[in-house]
Order: sequence, then structure tokens, then C-alpha cells
Amino acid sequence: MKLRDYQTHYDLKDLKTKALIELANDVRQLIIETVTKNGGHLASNLGTVELTISLLKTFDIDNNDIIIFDTGHQTYTYKILTDRKTHFSTIRLPDGLAAFQHVNESKYDYISNGHAGTGLSTAIAYSYSPKYNNVICVIGDASFTNGLTLEALTHLGLISNKIIIVLNDNGMSISKNVNILHTAVSKVRTGWLYRSASKISKVLRYIPPLTLLWLAHLLVEKIIHSFAIPGLFAGFNLDYIGTVDGHHFRKLNKSLRQAKKSSSSVIVHVKTKKGYGYGLEQAEQEKYHSYKLKDTKTSEWSYHIAQTVEKVFQSAAEKFYFISAAMQASLYLEDFMLKNSQYCIDVGLAEEHAITLASGFSLDHQRVVVSMYASFLQRTYDQILHDVVRNRLPVIFLIDRAGLALGDGDSHHGIYDVGFLNSMGDTPIISQPATSGEFDHLFTLALTNKQDPFFIRYPKGDIMIQPLAKTFQVGQWDYAINNKEASILLITYGNNVIKAQSIITKLATNKINVINARFINPVDKTMLMQIREDNYQQIIIFEEVIKQTGLYAKVIDFLQSNKTSIIHYGYQNGLGQKEINSLEEILQNLIN
Repeated sequence: MKLRDYQTHYDLKDLKTKALIELANDVRQLIIETVTKNGGHLASNLGTVELTISLLKTFDIDNNDIIIFDTGHQTYTYKILTDRKTHFSTIRLPDGLAAFQHVNESKYDYISNGHAGTGLSTAIAYSYSPKYNNVICVIGDASFTNGLTLEALTHLGLISNKIIIVLNDNGMSISKNVNILHTAVSKVRTGWLYRSASKISKVLRYIPPLTLLWLAHLLVEKIIHSFAIPGLFAGFNLDYIGTVDGHHFRKLNKSLRQAKKSSSSVIVHVKTKKGYGYGLEQAEQEKYHSYKLKDTKTSEWSYHIAQTVEKVFQSAAEKFYFISAAMQASLYLEDFMLKNSQYCIDVGLAEEHAITLASGFSLDHQRVVVSMYASFLQRTYDQILHDVVRNRLPVIFLIDRAGLALGDGDSHHGIYDVGFLNSMGDTPIISQPATSGEFDHLFTLALTNKQDPFFIRYPKGDIMIQPLAKTFQVGQWDYAINNKEASILLITYGNNVIKAQSIITKLATNKINVINARFINPVDKTMLMQIREDNYQQIIIFEEVIKQTGLYAKVIDFLQSNKTSIIHYGYQNGLGQKEINSLEEILQNLIN
């Protein structure tokens, strides 16, 4: 069947394998064409085309069967084959389709997600309602390193509700999987005992029932079953079906029908390959997990940070431990971590564990650095507060993707970290550099810091490669533009300092001064007192975080005066992308 002729999932019900393969090829081609134009998750979606088609063929999503994808980044086929085929070209674009599942986008989406481990808990909640016939949750093997998934499995093992779990096992998360589950299952399946029992079972399955050989067949099946279900699955009272070739329609359809008929919760173990149909080798599977429209790594913040971390590590007399939560490939840290595996730890999609692990190293008087996306840091609030901040431990945090994630959407916005870190009092040191030189100096300050956690946040995208003009201490701000004639003061930090300098130069005005507030906590109290004495007519605070909890909240008590107008620009709730005017529009309006 050609994709152009496809209308609804009911078109799949009577399709034979040849027609399904034709449809899969068309879907795969559409995904490739769209992602190479818009960016997005390529390899993971190419790996789930056949699986998604088989799910829609087997279950009736218009008759109280629901399908939930954990994380949600592998749902492109699902979007195309539900009600979004004609709009798929808009995915990840402003006002276009979301990069992940979203309940406001389609009646077929039952979750709004973007973070790993959320799928099964949500699916269990739906299973309590009698109106749903089948609740299916598709979970990648990487999510089994996530504590939330294991908590949900524990709950599932204690109740009689039926859930169909489809374990999408591609042996990868974003980079090569550290999942102990995947390793254990693989070892069992390549062992001689398991392989021998499987061969015997294939012969004995044709023996007539109620004979001695038939009983032997049941015994051998029981042996295989005990191997195929590691202790993890058996302990959660899950029936097991697998392993199933995730790119073979006949086997997929048969296994899913079997799961549908099961009276209890069941896990269908499906083996898929990231990038299937695109000819990707393993290294390319990692590279194309998230497709970039152009190779800009040498001008990116993440690349510079990775280079600096490795350079400092190699020259350090006292080595530091380095912890990542499955993001090292996208942060250009994979080679560094492989070469220095004695000190480098990838915990997988287990962010909470990463923080408490870091606190343990610090309690043992070891230097430790944690690298994590700003949006994933949200998951670790309790560990940061309870294990790090309370103990005033000098753990270093490199917080990537600070700011809006315009393509990935609101689940990946890195605009909440400043707020929740500020809520922990004055203990956390929170900073954001404007240039490469500032980062290098901040990292040096962090490594010499003996008390309190040190957070260095930075955005995705281009970095200003610029040597440090002068050194600074913790909590020190500087003027980026300082004219005596200026009546307006802009206080900002990070990339916006460089943007402001460029804009003001183009505007050819001396009316606006700019302060580089590189430390959000502690603030520069000496400079704030001087600002109050300088009697600016207007003070603008511009930051790309939630308004109520950013730098503004830290400085307003210092700056309030009857003579000065103070305007704060920030995000009201972070769910939209057009909440504030651009910095250029704001500065342009100030001089008009």
C-alpha cells in the first residue's frame, strides 16, 4: 500500500505483508525527507516503523485501545499514521507538530512527554479505567535504567490490571546502552544452554498433545521461559513474549496478537535496529539519533566545553571524576569518557542517581563534575537539595541546553533550573558565561572552589570564541558597555551580553550601558549599590528564564528607587515560544 492512499489505521487491518512493507518504505522515506529538512530524531524513528504499523494493525485506537510511547521521541510513524500525515512536514517548526507526543495535538495522544521513564506510570493510571480495552506502553530498553520505570514495574507487579509493555530493545539509548537488563538478556540468549533448549523446543512443538514428548516440550518451554525472563521481569509477575524481530511483520503481528489475548500483564520483547533502512553503522546510529541540519560543532558551546574539560583533565595533577547521564555523545564527550574510563561514569538515564553518586564522591573528598541538560536537571531537585546543597559539597555542574529548546518543545526548555536552584538559598553558586574565555575561567574557579556546589549553565548553539579580557572572582560582575552619558542600563548574562553589544554598536547609540551579570548567585552587591547611586532613568533586566525566580528576584531589593523605572523581561510560564520580544526589539524601542 502506498502512503498516499492511506487514510486511517483501519486500512491496515487486512493488509498482507507485501503491502505493509510497501507502506513502511514510504513512511520511512517521508521521515528521512522531513527530518533532513527540519532536524529531529532520525535513527530512533527509522527503527520503529514496522513496530508502529503492527501496533496499529493489531489494536483498535478508535475503540478504546490506547498506545503510549515512553519518552515520545520515536513517535513519527505514529503521528503519520494517525491523523497527522498531511501536517507532518511541520514537525518541530514554529506552530507545527510537536517533536514528542502531546495531548493537545491529537485525540490519539494520551501523554505529553519528552523525558524518559514517564510512560509506564501513565499507562498504569489509564489501566484503572474500565473503559479501555487494551493499554499498551512502548518502552525503550534504555528507560529500564530509569528509577521511575522500575517504580512503576513494582506497582504493576502488585495489581491485577493488565498492561501490554512493548520493550523496544535496540541496545542503544542515545549512545551505546549501559543498561544491565540489555546486557543480561544478551548474555543469556548467546549462551549454549539457551540456544540448545531453543533448538529442542522447535522440534518438540510439533509433537501431538498428551504424550510424554509433549510433556517434555512443556518442560523445555518452561526452561526457555525462565531464561528469557531475567529475574527482573519474573519478579514483576509479567508474562513474557520474545524475542521478536522488530522489522518482520509476520512475527510482530503474531506476537502482538498473542499479547492481546493474554489475560494478565505481558512484556513483548522486540529487537529493533536504530536507523533501519538507512544503512547506519553503530557510530552513525549515535550521530543520527538527533539529526542536525548542518555540522556546526566547532562553533558550539557544547564542543568548546568538551574540549576544555578534556584539556583541563589531562593537565590536572589531581584528576576529577566525570559523570554523564546518557548524553555524552550529543555533548561531544564520548571519546573523552572512553579514553578516561577509570574516572568517567555514564549512569544511563538515571539522573537522580548521578547526583547522589556525585555527592558520595564529594563526601569522600574527591573532585567531581556532573554534565547534564538543564531540562533533565529538573528531575534531580531533591538530590541536589538533600545530598549536595545541605552538605555544602563542592560538586561542579555543567548545565547544557540552558534556554528555550525551540525544536524539541516545552518538555525540553532549559528555563526552570535558575528558579529552583535559587529556591535553595544562597548556597548554590549559579553562573553563565558570555564567551569561551569566561567559561574557561569559571571552570577554573569551580575546580578550586572548596565549598558549595558550582553551576555553570550555557545554551545550545553558537559560542563567542574570545579570550578572557580580565579575571574575576566568584560573584563579580563587569560592565560590557560603560558610557558616562548613558541613561539606560541593561543587566543580562550569557549569550545575551554579546548580542547586546552587537545590537548597540549597530544602533550607534551611547544611551545604553550593559552589565555582564555572569553570576546569578551570588550577585555582585558592590556593583548593585553603585548602580543605585548612578541614578539611571531606566534599568532593564533581560533573562531567558522564568520571570518570578531569576536574577530579577535576587536584585530587585537593591535596585528599587522612586527615581528609576525597572523593567523585567523573562518567560511567564515557558510553555510558549513568543512570550517576550527579542532583545533587538527591546533595545531598538528604548532609543526611539
